Amino acid sequence: MRRFVSRLQMVVLVDAHENLKKRKMIVERQNNEILVRVSAGIKTSRIQTILDYLRYEELTSKSTASEGDIDQLLKEAKKGRWDRTEK
Repeated sequence: MRRFVSRLQMVVLVDAHENLKKRKMIVERQNNEILVRVSAGIKTSRIQTILDYLRYEELTSKSTASEGDIDQLLKEAKKGRWDRTEK
């Protein structure tokens, strides 16, 4: 999972850097939301990647799981998948 997050963070940084060079990006805070306005010229697939990362951050922001807990859960999920595939 670390590679996934790191790759998305890199995409966000590269996109932000390119936008700063080429386009104006507007960030606003309204009530309990943050609004980001970007040029319509950006590929929607790149925007979706960034939105997926932000959703991940939102979902995990209040998590108290340790890295060990996550590793154990991943191990159990993989074992269950292997058991179902073997049959």
